[in-house]
Amino acid sequence: MYLKPYDVYKKFKIQEYISKNKEIKIPKEKNLNRLSKENYEKLQMITDYFNTIWQNINPDIYFEIGFKKWKSFNISKIDDNRIFQSYKIIDKKLKTNFNNINKETIKKSINFLKDNEILSILLFDNNYVVKKIVFFYLQNKIDSIVLCYFIENYKIKLSNEEKDYIPYFMENYSEIKYRMYYFEDFIKEKMMSEKNDDKPYMDDPKKKEKDDETQTEQLIYGDEAETIQEKKKKKKKYKQQNLNE
Repeated sequence: MYLKPYDVYKKFKIQEYISKNKEIKIPKEKNLNRLSKENYEKLQMITDYFNTIWQNINPDIYFEIGFKKWKSFNISKIDDNRIFQSYKIIDKKLKTNFNNINKETIKKSINFLKDNEILSILLFDNNYVVKKIVFFYLQNKIDSIVLCYFIENYKIKLSNEEKDYIPYFMENYSEIKYRMYYFEDFIKEKMMSEKNDDKPYMDDPKKKEKDDETQTEQLIYGDEAETIQEKKKKKKKYKQQNLNE
């Protein structure tokens, strides 16, 4: 994907918010005008790198390394060679461990979640699904990469109790997240390409709510074969019964 300076700047600011444990706020493009001429040129240069000779480098990981190295990390340091050298070390370590990660395992994890309608529930009740996701991870129904994907992309916050259940996952979270970045596009592709067309509400919460409402009305007031007058009578009768109870 071709990146513009604003795209790179957004990634930089997001990692800055994460490093400071602050609420993420997407910067406006006009904020680029506040950069000094020198800093904007560095931003443009690093953007050119990501689009050409650094196409295999993940900007999110690159900037995360920068903020871990220096609390005062800023635009003026984004071209510091020490970040690039640290990135290469981490990248090499991750690739040596990739033999333990199988795309088929990720695919099975996603299919399991779909079979259990976790993806659709996730759109409506984060607290409930967090517990389910952790539970399924403990049962080896989903792998660490997929669990990390949902935590990061759905902004799920695990409770302290839930973290205690998965100590290995939490201790190695940074490394797992690095791995997840490499498979993020693959996960998104599998989620989209293998979605159940019989459950369109997976991508449309309003559709889910409408379907539930329609099914409820059919159970209470009758099916399509009834006349409008008959439906109104049943509806009135049903409401009257509720009042009398």
